[in-house]
Amino acid sequence: MFNFIKNQELEIKEDMISNELIKDLELRDKVVVINFNEVWIVIPLKHLAYFPVLYFKNKDIIATLIICLVTLRTMFVYDKYNISHYDDYQIKLADNSSSKKIKDFDDINDGVKKSQAKIQSLRSALIEYGDVKYLHLGKNIKEVKPMVDINYFTNLTDKDDKIINEIQFHPKTLYTVIRYSSKNKLKITLVVPEGANVSEPYGYEPKKALIDQYLAQMSAKLIEKKAFIYHIYAYTARIIYENAKVITL
Repeated sequence: MFNFIKNQELEIKEDMISNELIKDLELRDKVVVINFNEVWIVIPLKHLAYFPVLYFKNKDIIATLIICLVTLRTMFVYDKYNISHYDDYQIKLADNSSSKKIKDFDDINDGVKKSQAKIQSLRSALIEYGDVKYLHLGKNIKEVKPMVDINYFTNLTDKDDKIINEIQFHPKTLYTVIRYSSKNKLKITLVVPEGANVSEPYGYEPKKALIDQYLAQMSAKLIEKKAFIYHIYAYTARIIYENAKVITL
């Protein structure tokens, strides 16, 4: 199912970002939303299956959008990284230093300027942000093969194409991860969206799923604890963060 033979990265050119709606994008489609140069940019999740690492430049600034296609953990980092390799359910990243130091996803949370890459439906993004621009990757996608079968984003199988059993919710339900430090120790809280069920992936409408409401209520504590927020699939959350605190809305 996965094609990890070649690292697929792409440097984003200014003319690839525009107000023009992407032709094959529908309101129910899942997208990643980031803010760069004070502009909200919408990127179809299905397009990131081709390029899981995107570089954005502005004068002397370079930022990297990184998505782990296995777990859907995603972040926008103000530095240059690329995917070194995958180690089971862990994505390993190489930084831009001369030593190309290898780090896993959680390691780059500390000491690096970053911002959240929010995963949601296009409908939800338009309601939340209103004035957005779209990243057009169509021409580039035609030249490469996807690193993951697009069906993986919504089906019932794991990265090895095996059916996932013994899980309370649909395995591709989107959990919200709250990562923070407490008493000098890394802590993880997983937030399960309201309405999560076994029949369909849920959590891509954060207002409807009460995720936005919960985060707003907890904002003071999250700031105090210097929390960083991202997302993860339900089935991989129980593997990577098996000791995490779980809150079901």
